[in-house]
Amino acid sequence: MIPTVDVLIFMTALFTSLTLVPALRRWALDSGSVDHPGPRKVHSQAIPRLGGVAIFLAFVFALLAFVELGREVRGILAGSLVVFIVGLIDDLYGLSARMKFAGEISAVLLTMLISRLYLDRLGDLFGFGEVILPLWFALPFTLFAVVGVINAINFIDGLDGLSGGVSLVALGAFFFLGRHVGSAGVMALCAALSGAILGFLKYNFYPARIFMGDAGSLTVGFVLGFLAIFLTQGPGPTVNPMTPVVVLGLPIIDTVWVMARRLLQRRSPFAADMTHVHHKFLNLGLQHRFTVILIYAISLFSALVAVAAHDWPAYLLLPLYLLISAACYLALRHRIIHRERYPFLALDSSSGLRESALYSRIAQAAEGVVPVLSTLFVVYLGMVTYAGFRSGGGRWPLGAVAFAGCAFFLLHFWRPRSRFLLALLYLAGLSVVFAAEGLGGRELPPGVSLSRANDLIFAVMLLLVTVKVLFRRHGEFFVTSAEVTAFVVSIFLAVALSQGGEFPHFAGVLLRGGILFVAIKTIVSRKRFVSDG
Repeated sequence: MIPTVDVLIFMTALFTSLTLVPALRRWALDSGSVDHPGPRKVHSQAIPRLGGVAIFLAFVFALLAFVELGREVRGILAGSLVVFIVGLIDDLYGLSARMKFAGEISAVLLTMLISRLYLDRLGDLFGFGEVILPLWFALPFTLFAVVGVINAINFIDGLDGLSGGVSLVALGAFFFLGRHVGSAGVMALCAALSGAILGFLKYNFYPARIFMGDAGSLTVGFVLGFLAIFLTQGPGPTVNPMTPVVVLGLPIIDTVWVMARRLLQRRSPFAADMTHVHHKFLNLGLQHRFTVILIYAISLFSALVAVAAHDWPAYLLLPLYLLISAACYLALRHRIIHRERYPFLALDSSSGLRESALYSRIAQAAEGVVPVLSTLFVVYLGMVTYAGFRSGGGRWPLGAVAFAGCAFFLLHFWRPRSRFLLALLYLAGLSVVFAAEGLGGRELPPGVSLSRANDLIFAVMLLLVTVKVLFRRHGEFFVTSAEVTAFVVSIFLAVALSQGGEFPHFAGVLLRGGILFVAIKTIVSRKRFVSDG
């Protein structure tokens, strides 16, 4: 189970970020704080670049609201404030590479001073025992490593949603590793930054409406760098120092390779060019969207390998990962040089996903989700009805089932867009779920408890609804932004109440009620879509 406090931190950061990004976007457009198109840019119009402000504010607010700040977290927050200010000044007024570099060094030194986090244990790199660095070498090595991660995340921020998505994958892996070793500080930092980035990504996916800018990419890279140190060098149990390196393998290898090539060409390692991994995929003939998805997949693969092999010795984990990376790079270069041998790469298109033939076929197949959802809804009502009859006082659950049945009937044969009926539907779903919660110990005829059957039905409902929403056809009616906001707020309040102990089941009831609401709305909206042609 994920600790309740981490759910609260994540939800707070997510909701704060979702609220701040539109306001910052409007202000950036009015003030002219935008990223203009250029020869190295892939966008064709001016885009606001202050999304990093929302990420940082949401991240800090969530931590200050719920976390008792230990020495390590205080140090990371202090350094992140410095690097955020450096990035913000660069976004608003512009800074030279030397000034940005000085700001990054200052932030890292401040964090090391406060948190006392630095790299002095590198694990069993060579198979002869753990490598321990002396303090005089550990401090500059830590400085070099964290600044490297900062710039790795900054350099990969070249396509819509790329840096945020790659960072989100890394944070998910770090959260799991932090939970594995019992590091509450790592988990809290990961939860806060994940929520902040996810709220921003809603507006940053291709085609982006706002960029994170240097204020975002430098801050995210800084926190990721020190999270890796916190996981491997912090107090208490730690993970293999090479594990975070594999998690962040793609941006790290890309940065090392690009900067090495620039130095060999006697150019500044910070000189701008188009030799990063995402540029390589674009040169291969892939379009913007598919390139981002492909890099997400590579990052996810690295994270899964790192998590699965986190207890491997460093002398096995790192060489294996480097060997796989070298093979992938050689394969990529071969495909770039011999593009004519791979005609399938030309099948990618810059048009929207919903305009492709493949999407249309999947959307047509996804229509089969609707009758399955209808069947599950009827089965669910039948289960609650049966359990209600078997219970001593079954009037409340039976009344809830009747309420839900009437609401569904009215929505099915009346106007699906009626706000009154939609509110009635949500209340009906909540009432049935609440009634089922009180009957959770009752057994159904196969000998399975109602609570276990509930878990299975709602898991299947969530999967089917996700498929239908992802592969919806143009014009289909689904949950609005206002409904999503209301649902997020209700879950946040439920989790906050359940943390106090007085309302331990509210979060689960609201979550299941929301799933039931979206499932039934999917059913009735399908009827409207068919009738409208």
